[in-house]
Amino acid sequence: MSAFQKAVEFHRLVPFLALGLLLTGCAPAVDSAASTSASPSASPSVSVSAQPSPRATEAAAVQATCVNVITEKATAAFARANYPLLTELPSGPDPIMALLVEQGGLSCYWADGYDIVAWLGLADMDDATWTALRTELLATGYVQSDDPVAGTIQGERAGDAYPALVNRDGATYYVGSSGMLSSVVALQ
Repeated sequence: MSAFQKAVEFHRLVPFLALGLLLTGCAPAVDSAASTSASPSASPSVSVSAQPSPRATEAAAVQATCVNVITEKATAAFARANYPLLTELPSGPDPIMALLVEQGGLSCYWADGYDIVAWLGLADMDDATWTALRTELLATGYVQSDDPVAGTIQGERAGDAYPALVNRDGATYYVGSSGMLSSVVALQ
């Protein structure tokens, strides 16, 4: 694997603490040469056949984008840190993100050079599909955490990555660290 491919590998993240500080506006600019890398780990294979369902909120009338799905504070923090928004990765998405995208959902990544510092996936998902996905993930090592919002399930830590999912009002949110859920407008 080339150095470039290693640099853009999906599981490379700036430490969760740095992201938390960034989102609160307390972090200095991050030197990409000083960032740490997560070691690759196997992601659970996701074989759920998802059926999209419209969200049961007024927000469904507004087309969700990577910018309007997160708070203005988070968007401003990414802009201040000069982390551009990407909607695709050269290495491709992990299986969960791929499932959300297949369902017409969003894949959003913020990067510092070639390091992904945050990610968020979003797709409409009916209760039956969410229950099947949740059950499969819990069987592969995810745990119920309810942090920072009720219903959150947390994946296993893989270096700096600590993925989490939650389903609210027919929408499933998938993030690189549970702290990012605090920046999702619909979960406020």
